[in-house]
Amino acid sequence: MRRHTSKEAFLESGSIEVEGGYKMFKWEMKIKFKSLITVVIITLICAISLMSMQLIEEKRSLRDFSTKYATDSFIFLNQMKWEDDLSENDKVNYPKSEYTYRLYDSVRNSIWNLSYSDNYNEMNRLQSFLSLLTLRNEFDANNEEVVQKSDVLHTWTIVSAGIPYDDVDFYVKEKGEADFPKNMFLLQAKYFESLFIKNIRMIFDDELSNISYLYNMYDQIVPICTILLSFYITYPTISRSYRNGQIKMLLNAGQKRTNIYFARWLSNIIYVWLLIIPPTIVMSFVAGIKGYMTSNCYPMVILSNPLSRVSTIPNYFDIAVNNGRYANLYPNAIGRTAPLGEYFMYGGDISDSLEIIPFIEFILLVIVLISLFICFLVAFIQLFSILFNHEFIALISSGIVYGICYVSSGNFMQGEQLNLSPFTFFSAVRIIEGVHNTTFLLSTISLITSTLILVFVGNLLFAKKEI
Repeated sequence: MRRHTSKEAFLESGSIEVEGGYKMFKWEMKIKFKSLITVVIITLICAISLMSMQLIEEKRSLRDFSTKYATDSFIFLNQMKWEDDLSENDKVNYPKSEYTYRLYDSVRNSIWNLSYSDNYNEMNRLQSFLSLLTLRNEFDANNEEVVQKSDVLHTWTIVSAGIPYDDVDFYVKEKGEADFPKNMFLLQAKYFESLFIKNIRMIFDDELSNISYLYNMYDQIVPICTILLSFYITYPTISRSYRNGQIKMLLNAGQKRTNIYFARWLSNIIYVWLLIIPPTIVMSFVAGIKGYMTSNCYPMVILSNPLSRVSTIPNYFDIAVNNGRYANLYPNAIGRTAPLGEYFMYGGDISDSLEIIPFIEFILLVIVLISLFICFLVAFIQLFSILFNHEFIALISSGIVYGICYVSSGNFMQGEQLNLSPFTFFSAVRIIEGVHNTTFLLSTISLITSTLILVFVGNLLFAKKEI
């Protein structure tokens, strides 16, 4: 005589008929977490996390600077004394110029002297101050400073160590030459100001820490894991249950089709989410213990006003990288900065629509977008599980359609386009950084709208499906 499965035994108890959809959902979750595959998947996620940490540590051997703070460029700059460019007439006609150039040389010299030290907070202050001085070294055609005093005075007051703003005035040799990355230096000054205020050491992308691990995981690995796990868990949701008679048993036990559909959809969403998000957060503490544990207030550069912004900025990031001209905020800094055009060097700049937020807010925005993408993808795959009675046909067809939709959306992710395709929104990090031709708000609306449509159609088809 054939043994009853745990599902059949639960059905025969009759409790589903009494409790309705909530009991159905609890049962689905219980079955999933009792499965051995749960332990296997979580173990794999942890193993992948350890491999990611190892790759970050190995990357350090390939870094192109030897100092602690990526200041090798100051080897060349430190050999230059801008004060030497001043003539005696310059010093007479522009009395502040000699003081200003000595100050500029002194700040650069101090940065180099601290480049091997552990005095990271003084380094933060000097780096911010140097960016402000560099900003004030550029003039427009009317011999006026390009940067406005109101734009930098707050930061200047914090990082200048009491040096009055009006005491600094660079000489005319650079006047009329404003071909420089103004937005980059301004954002760089605010970036180091944030590190200085919070007394946080700068973390590089080739340095193992809780921050660098989480960024790397959610930028490179979590999107892939999300797609693979969503397909693996969802594709047999309806079709296999239909073929083995489980759906019919549930209906005979008094369950409604709507309860079955939503219980499967919600349980798959939560299951995928719990398999990915909690393990990676826990492993970030392991990364911090193995490497460096830094503050969750660490500054991250994003596209400004994520909760209200609708207007996008063109994505030239990948084109610039392919051209060998990466608009980096600072050498080996964690994160991307959106360039204004295909060329960052030789007159290019980063977008002026960027802002700095704490890492904890950054990662929360990422998790929200990933969660919405899981909701969308599970609804999409479950639709094919309803359409096809054989689970492998459902898997192959849903995979092909998803691939076609993603490839056809490729052009919308580059250049001056608007990307509203939910099939591309697994790249939550890039969306929030502003290098995906969409915004956090637009992608959220697109994912929610698409999910609601898929859920409505899926539930309607399941209600009419012949069992």
